[in-house]
Amino acid sequence: MMAERRDVRTLDAIRDRRHWSYAVPGLVAWSTLALSLVGTLLFPSLFLTSVRLFALYLLVRLVTSAAAYGVGVARCRAWEAQAARVRQEQPLGGDVHHVVIIPNYREPVAVLSRTLAALADQEQARRSVTVVLAMEGREAGACAKARALQAEFADRFAHFLITIHPADLPGEVAGKGANQAWGARLAKRELVDRLGLPIERMTLTSCDADAVFHPHYFAALTRLFTQDSRPHRRIWYAPVSYSTNIWEVPAVIRLLSFYAGASRMSELSSLLSWPLPVSAYTLSFELADEVGYWDPAVISEDWHMALRCFFATAGEVSLVPIFLRTSLDAVGGVTVWQAVVNYYRQQVRHAWGAEDVGYILQQFRRSPDVPLSRRLAVLFWVLHHHALRSTAWFVIALGALVSTLSHSTPVFTLPGPAIRLGLIQALNFLGAVSGVVLWVVERAQCSRQAEERRVALLGEMAAWVLLPVLTFALTTLPGLHAQTMLMLGGQLTFRRTPKRFRDEVAE
Repeated sequence: MMAERRDVRTLDAIRDRRHWSYAVPGLVAWSTLALSLVGTLLFPSLFLTSVRLFALYLLVRLVTSAAAYGVGVARCRAWEAQAARVRQEQPLGGDVHHVVIIPNYREPVAVLSRTLAALADQEQARRSVTVVLAMEGREAGACAKARALQAEFADRFAHFLITIHPADLPGEVAGKGANQAWGARLAKRELVDRLGLPIERMTLTSCDADAVFHPHYFAALTRLFTQDSRPHRRIWYAPVSYSTNIWEVPAVIRLLSFYAGASRMSELSSLLSWPLPVSAYTLSFELADEVGYWDPAVISEDWHMALRCFFATAGEVSLVPIFLRTSLDAVGGVTVWQAVVNYYRQQVRHAWGAEDVGYILQQFRRSPDVPLSRRLAVLFWVLHHHALRSTAWFVIALGALVSTLSHSTPVFTLPGPAIRLGLIQALNFLGAVSGVVLWVVERAQCSRQAEERRVALLGEMAAWVLLPVLTFALTTLPGLHAQTMLMLGGQLTFRRTPKRFRDEVAE
């Protein structure tokens, strides 16, 4: 029996960007950097020991992530084989209806057509899939573009709905979350209230405009939904890879995209992580309605929606992996430099998810029904993720500087008996091998002619040599940039990220 519904207004993030909770990630980051600098100048020996322990932790994380990635790749292959076999031997049954909402803003028709075609290829799409093409009113020609796509694809789905999200609604921030919330409510009005579809047998999928779902995704989702005794307390998520246009983007972006895809896979397979959905994911329509849909004032909506569901259900919601990969586009641009700039901007937007730390702190008082241990665990995981992003590079770099100036052993070692040194050296070797393996295996997942991949490999090898610099410029700095803006009460302005190498958005 479902518990009494909570007032969804208590699930909304505080709108005041100057609220103290949003400053916490930035304060943690800058305090860490300040303490590291003080340690470098005043307590170099103690600081170097601390950095070595921290470096050891990072090495262990890298090695375990590589192992988890291998498990994930194996699971994907097993799921694909099983899905193909089941599709041949056991026709899909059940009465689950899947609603897929595609929020988009100034996306090329070709990208949207590719996404819709992949959805149309799903098993029984004509009977059990409804598409909601969620357009933005501030985009000129949005309605005409949506109507053209509807005319092309409508007969391949059960329903094809178009929603136009009005611009500049009070209390909203332009972005995916606000558009999805608007579209989902209109879809409920049409499908549930008017047509009478049972909401308890419906799912709601958040689909990025460039997301290409695996052909068996919704068949697997249907079976998981029908076999679960508590489907309204689940979020389903497939690991994403940035592979759809991977050979069209510069080598620098390609290499970073390979590592990003590997990271998504390892998070879903690792016993040491608490995975949260990214970009494309599914929850029951009933759960989405219960929590009041997406918060229209939050830009980084994916993690935030999972946290919103977590607190709304007293911590009962859990993530269920679907090991059938979803493909997304890597970042593009007019030139190599513009592609790098666009990647930086995208990373700032992703790092803006640090506002979830503030949201969790706000829910500490509002959600006393969530066990304290679980509230603390969620806070630690999310803060840990964002703090590592903005500070780890600086800490390791300062440690390396101290070890060099003091003529000490490198940062990634620990002084002591020979056996301990041997173990650390072995771990360093495993860490280096893991970094290479993640890159090689992930790029092997992306189909292309072998001779073309070899030519592209030269650029990636050059980028790999620069990986420490790239990590600083395109991971650490965007993280610190976003967290500093949050600390100072700023607000990020949403911009569509170009996904083709010769694609740019006119401002």
